[in-house]
Amino acid sequence: MPFKPLNDHILIQFLAPEEQSVGGLYLPPKAQSSDRAVVKAVCPLTKIEVGDGIRANWSVVNVGEEVLIAGRQHCTEVMVDGESCHVIPEEHILGVFEK
Repeated sequence: MPFKPLNDHILIQFLAPEEQSVGGLYLPPKAQSSDRAVVKAVCPLTKIEVGDGIRANWSVVNVGEEVLIAGRQHCTEVMVDGESCHVIPEEHILGVFEK
């Protein structure tokens, strides 16, 4: 089932957390967390209020990009094509990882 986010929201899928630290230590499950995600779908158009009017703006992220999320407290979980994904406001993206 395709999913199209609305109103400046983005559909993401969190990446699997790292089981081993950079130094080679294995992390216990409670210490494993990942705020990295892959963008699965974006709202096609975002409206931004500027002064007296509203102007349209395209999303700053693209499908397939790896992003850093500000936290999971504002995520809404949704199942899309049998996969666990999350819907978040675009403003909760802190940055995009360059390849």
